[in-house]
Amino acid sequence: MDSDNDEVTRLLVVLAEKIHSCQGILSAQEVANALYGLKNMSCDRKEVRDLLDALSKHVEQCQESFTAQNIGCACFAFKRMKSDSVEVRHMLNLLRRHILGCKMPLTSQAIGNAFYGMKGMDSNVKEVKGVLDALKLCVVKNTSGS
Repeated sequence: MDSDNDEVTRLLVVLAEKIHSCQGILSAQEVANALYGLKNMSCDRKEVRDLLDALSKHVEQCQESFTAQNIGCACFAFKRMKSDSVEVRHMLNLLRRHILGCKMPLTSQAIGNAFYGMKGMDSNVKEVKGVLDALKLCVVKNTSGS
């Protein structure tokens, strides 16, 4: 499924409405799964940006520590997105906090997924730099004892 399909974009509209009205707090796994589901979506579509906006409240409210897998999956979601979208930059900024809070070593799979997901991003954008710096700190923090 991708955002170029009319049925998918109609579903995205309904999902964004549901997510906006959801009062529950999502776990780290639920946040990562929700973002991972956007992996074939382009932020060129308003419906995708609206869904990112709806999810941002839940990413911000999530208090649970992200695992390495959560980080890799969440970043992988951006593989068809660009950093020129306000909603993408905002989400990257929110994810930065969760990356910095990761208490476990990042696996090679998580690092690969994160970088692959961000391949279309402009590394000169502040929020992209922030995520890259957070990933670097997480790698250094978790390898300094070895």
